[in-house]
Amino acid sequence: MRTTVTVPASVKTGQTLSLNDFTTTFALSHDVAHALTSTGSLAGGLTFGLTIHRDGKKDTIPVPMTFAPTAVPPTGDVTLTATGQAPGLALDTPGAVTLDVTAPTLALSPAPAGTGTGSGPGTSPGSPGTPGTPGDNPPAPPSSGVPGNVPPANDSSSTGSDPSTPTTGAPPQTGTAPPTGTSPTGTPPAKEVTCTLTPGQPTSLGTLMVLPGQAAAGSVKAQSESDEPLTIVTPLVLVRIVAKSTVVRLGANITSTPTALLNGIWTIRLDPNTGIPIDSTVSGTTSFKPQQSTFLGFGFVPVTATVEFLPVDYRNAKQIPITGAITTDANNVSILTSHIDVMARLSNAKVNGQPLDVGPDCVTSQPVGLDLRGPYEPLGVGSIGTDPNSPDPKFRGFVLPPFRNCGATEPVSPLLTGMASGPGNQAHVETLNLAECTSPDHTQCPPDPNLPPAQTAKSPR
Repeated sequence: MRTTVTVPASVKTGQTLSLNDFTTTFALSHDVAHALTSTGSLAGGLTFGLTIHRDGKKDTIPVPMTFAPTAVPPTGDVTLTATGQAPGLALDTPGAVTLDVTAPTLALSPAPAGTGTGSGPGTSPGSPGTPGTPGDNPPAPPSSGVPGNVPPANDSSSTGSDPSTPTTGAPPQTGTAPPTGTSPTGTPPAKEVTCTLTPGQPTSLGTLMVLPGQAAAGSVKAQSESDEPLTIVTPLVLVRIVAKSTVVRLGANITSTPTALLNGIWTIRLDPNTGIPIDSTVSGTTSFKPQQSTFLGFGFVPVTATVEFLPVDYRNAKQIPITGAITTDANNVSILTSHIDVMARLSNAKVNGQPLDVGPDCVTSQPVGLDLRGPYEPLGVGSIGTDPNSPDPKFRGFVLPPFRNCGATEPVSPLLTGMASGPGNQAHVETLNLAECTSPDHTQCPPDPNLPPAQTAKSPR
């Protein structure tokens, strides 16, 4: 299933967010489609939930959609396309808003004979009130299972009394189902099916920014006199981080134990007069557990060692500062660029199975500078790293500096430097915002849309 809609990059408080061009397309197997119709054509609708995430909260509203009558081909799957629109959303609080969709519920039944796109076999029109009668309407979209009194996204009253009714004031489309959801007289009742999404299928429609509008004119004017930007700060909570690095000379791949971003903050500064973003940054701290690594020194000597990535001031601090700037590329993809400095430390080394006492403070002689870049959604997922094929040499890899203070009884810093240090090493950092769940029983938490399918069931949150 593929769902598309045009989501603006930003709206202002006091404005209504209109999502009027929802389109959902999916394939139905020929056997299933054939079993659902006796006229050679299908019609009906679907309903999915549109979930609005903001300020650590979420609201879900139903979005009803309608299929045009579609002929079932003699062979092969049938492609169904539904269109519809969401209720107008009034967003009154500045900040980031993320939209995603739930799995839909379908309602399909035979369409009038001889109707629909494609080349179905069809049947001759029957008598009034029987399947195949010209003028029969397709069945209404199914009920979504979402209560009709779900509050709008801004916790205020919506434009209409029923959130399942579009608030744009557009007239109903010709040929849509009666609002009661019942099938017309003589038409077989629609068969309702609750769908499931393919494992790993993306559900996010994107993130937009709600900017201060006219309601904030007084504060805008007051701040503009001192040329101070307006600042929107969004806490980043429950962010999981996994770091991966490759040391070329060792042929070693080191993957960290999943850790967390602490004190995560997403900051957007806005022009006080226009509300246009000036810049967007993220910040926070993290730490990594020591990792055991096995590799071949000089390409043939078996070596095992514990590898740690530490803050530059590792004697007095335990957390590694992380900062980055968010920009948008030519394809409208959100990109994070970050520079991170860490110290690398080795311990518990063994060479060919024999202990090598490297001492308690065997570290790189200077910080390891990591320049990372890649797609990143502050409230979703991110994947930043080095790229050996980057057009900018700065991002092609990192240099592992020489080691110092290595060797308790004899100096081994030159040995480790010759074995491991050098350029062209790679680093990647994956970030993932975990969905918040307050239930004391983690088995009652809903599936996390950002987690890969294999991990969703395991996540205790």
